[in-house]
Amino acid sequence: MNKRDLNNIQIFLSSIFIITILISILINYNENTNNKILNADEVRKLSIITRIASIILLIGFLYVSYKEKELNNKKETIYLNDLSILVSYINLLAGILAFYITFKRRNTFDNPTI
Repeated sequence: MNKRDLNNIQIFLSSIFIITILISILINYNENTNNKILNADEVRKLSIITRIASIILLIGFLYVSYKEKELNNKKETIYLNDLSILVSYINLLAGILAFYITFKRRNTFDNPTI
């Protein structure tokens, strides 16, 4: 796998991530307006689906970070690659926590933000 393939994977993952953000905006708009577009059951399902998708995307970004570290064996970039992997782990942890909160609060209308 070369750098171009990794960039293509990142572009694809970022595009899907933007879609999940748009769905989250729709959910927040639905919660804060009197004109409900979605009912409560649809909001719960969409919230859980977007959290699961976010976790999958974050795992994908972590995979890309590891592959970039393998490609870049230069000493000056190893530190930056390690930081990128650390940030990916922290993002993954935040995504798992957000999913856990969403799953535990599935009977309420709260949409957790981390």
